[in-house]
Amino acid sequence: MEKIIEIGNQKIRLKASAKVALICLSYFKKDVFELQSSFFGAQAEAAKCKDELGQAEAIYRNLKSLDCLQFIWAMAKCADSSIVDFAEWLDVLDAMPGIDVIVDVFLFWAESCAPTTKIKNAKAAEG
Repeated sequence: MEKIIEIGNQKIRLKASAKVALICLSYFKKDVFELQSSFFGAQAEAAKCKDELGQAEAIYRNLKSLDCLQFIWAMAKCADSSIVDFAEWLDVLDAMPGIDVIVDVFLFWAESCAPTTKIKNAKAAEG
């Protein structure tokens, strides 16, 4: 699956595939789920808040920006192997991604991880 996001004035093509896990491990020595945990942990804290302001504050308080940027770069690198190294890529960005972009990226990834197969004999799986 592919998607285009915008960070500042930059359009960035992302690809969600199993290769993202390999890129995360190769470049950052982190498992893809380790990078995701920052986002999902922040989201879990936000779910405890009753109002939107509290939710936004919880996300910003708990989100690890470097993890999010590394995850976005890994998906961009998966889409285009010619993308520059991570540190150089950060220099090219003219802005930090907003929370809306970060949420969009992680939802895109989650959608790509959804199971696409169905159990042929559902009753056998129950027993």
